[in-house]
This record gives sequence, structure tokens and C-alpha cells, in this order.
Amino acid sequence: MEWSPALVFLSAVMCVTAFDSDCQIDDAQICSTVMSNQLNITEMRGAMDQFLSDITDELQKNREDMKELMVLLQRDTAEEALKFEELAKCQTQTNEKVAVRSDLETKKKELVEATRKKLAARDQLQAEVESLRQKKAASLEKIQCLKEQIKNREGMIANLAVAAHVPLDCADLQVKGLAKSGVYTIYPMQDDTKLQVLCDLETDGGGWTVFLNRAPQVNPVNFNLPWNDYMIGIGKPPGEYWMGLDFLHLLTSYYPTSLRFEASNFTGFEKFAEYHTFRVDNEENNYKLTLDGYQIDSTMPDNLLTNNDCYFSTSDRDNDKFILGNCATFTNVAHGGWWYSSCGKSRLTGPLLNSMTWASASVYNWDPALSKTAVSLKTISLKFRRHNYRDLANVKGPSICKGC
Repeated sequence: MEWSPALVFLSAVMCVTAFDSDCQIDDAQICSTVMSNQLNITEMRGAMDQFLSDITDELQKNREDMKELMVLLQRDTAEEALKFEELAKCQTQTNEKVAVRSDLETKKKELVEATRKKLAARDQLQAEVESLRQKKAASLEKIQCLKEQIKNREGMIANLAVAAHVPLDCADLQVKGLAKSGVYTIYPMQDDTKLQVLCDLETDGGGWTVFLNRAPQVNPVNFNLPWNDYMIGIGKPPGEYWMGLDFLHLLTSYYPTSLRFEASNFTGFEKFAEYHTFRVDNEENNYKLTLDGYQIDSTMPDNLLTNNDCYFSTSDRDNDKFILGNCATFTNVAHGGWWYSSCGKSRLTGPLLNSMTWASASVYNWDPALSKTAVSLKTISLKFRRHNYRDLANVKGPSICKGC
């Protein structure tokens, strides 16, 4: 074991002191004690050095742990700072949400109040509507009642007007009080222009004005005439005659009119067909025919609807739809003016011959058993009547309307 200079010096001093001392001390004992103390000191020093080394190691370890702790602390501090920042943002958002919620609550209250007011207004409007509905129902009832009164009074006024003015047609004559069929004078232009016509005041309530009348005569009328003759009229009643296209146009333009077609064949059978709508246009439109509304209670099958929308044709005016010639002059068929389509199912201005061919006045549809066969006609009557005739003829006086 090595001795440190300090210990050697200390031992020498002690030994010298021992030898110089007057006290009687055993030198060997002193040296032994010194040596023992040196050994203890050396052991203590070693222990101290070990302790200091251990402390140094522990401090180093603690320093490293402290560094790790500092790193962890810095990381945690950064995380906490982020969390704090997020918390601050959340707090801000929460505050904003609270503000928005408060605003929404305010708006909700305002909306509830506005809705309450609107519901109250709706209830009031419903009450007013119900009141108006009741008033409307009462008003409609009064209006209907007034309409009935007006209708009756219009009928009376019309009757008075008919009685006051010159007769326009046969319906006017019947409303004036005539009831027997025959030849009468009418004024189709409502001036001094007179026209003699055959009036049917008995068939189906009367009021019919005949514009084409055909029946066998000793001196039959020739209907194979040019355009101007059909314009002004052919023949005279009560015999065979054609009213004239100009008058026919006027009389079917004043009021909506219906058409009745009556005929008999050479075996004695009589039939009729009625059409709800009948109108003849002016000369500028070639007296175009409007015909519609075949009545199902007619006893004669339809023979005229194919003539609807057709223009009038004569021997000198070809206005038909037949591309091979003029139906009014075509070979082997009866000649005469008519509203031809492609020569059609009817030829009512030809001669009255019992020929069962198209060479005579004839129709195509007469008897289902004679389909596709022309049937010659012995008598023909075409007549029209305005739609409001029955209203004029049946007015008795104003009705009594309760509550009006």
C-alpha cells in the first residue's frame, strides 16, 4: 500500500512528538495506533473515493436522465401548448356556437311569433273565405235565377221583335202565328227584297225553310244550268225550285241552322236525315258548305257528310275535288249544280228518272241491302231551320223564381 505524503508527514510528526514527550508512552503502541489509524484512514479514503465515484456515476446517470426528462418535458410542453391552442380554438368555436345558438334562439322566437301571427291571419282569411263562399253561393243562386228571367224575357223580346219586323224566314212566320205549310213571302235581306219560299210549318215542330224542292212535274225544271242561275235561284214554289246561293248564304249566316233532308224513292218509301250544323259561305269562297252532326235517329243513312267543306260546282265552274273532270258534267251521270267531292254519294239536282243509276237524281246510301247501288229518288226536299227556333216558339211568359 502506498502512503501519501501527508500521511507520512503526519506519522513522522507523531513519532517525533512521542519520542520528545515526557510522558511515558510505549513507542510501539503509538506506532501501532498510528498505523492502525492510517489503515482506517486509507480505508475511509477508499470508501470515500468509491462513494464519490458512485456519486459521480449517479450524478452522470441523473444528468442523462435529466436530459431525457428535459426532452420529454419539452415535448410534453409543446404538446400541452398545442393542446392549449386547440383548447383555445375550441373555446372560441364554443363561444361562437353559443353566440350562434343565442342568435338562432332569438330568430326562432321571432319565427314562432311570425308563424303565430300568420296562423291567426290564415284563420281570419279562412273565415273571410267561408263568408265569401256563402255569399258567392247566394249570389250564384240569384244569378241563376236572373239568368232564367233574362232567358224568358229574351224569348219574349225575340217574339216581340219577330212580330215587329218583316219575316226573315219561315221560323219567323210560324212565331208570328202561322201554322199551315205552304208558299209564303220572306225578306232574307231585311229590306224590301222579297222571296217566295215553301215553308214546312208542321214537320217536327215546323219552322223549316225549304231551299230545294223536287217532285215529278208535267214540265220538269231543268237544273243543268250555269253558275249565275244557281246564284239567283231556279224555278218557283210550290213546284220544283232552288232558292239561290246568295239567299242561302244570308239565311244560314244570321243564326246557327240545322238541315233536314227528306226523300222518297220510286217504290214509295220515304226517309229523312237531319244534320245539326248547316251553313253556306259567300261567293268569294265558292259557297263552301259546312255540314256536321248527323242525327242517329234519322231513318236515312248518311249521304251528305262527304260533301262537308266542298265548294259548289256547276257546268261552267269546276270547284270539286274530282281530278278526272267536272262532276257537274261528267259522262254517264246526272248533270246539275252541287257540292261535289269526288262526285260523292249524292246527286240531288239531276233529272227525276227511275233508272237506279247515277244518270238520275240519286243517293248512294238508302238501304243496306242495296249497298254500292245508286237509288233513284222521286221526291227531294232540303230545308233548314235556325237552332233557337224552339226557344222562340215555346216562350209562354216569365217564370216565377223564389228568392229572386
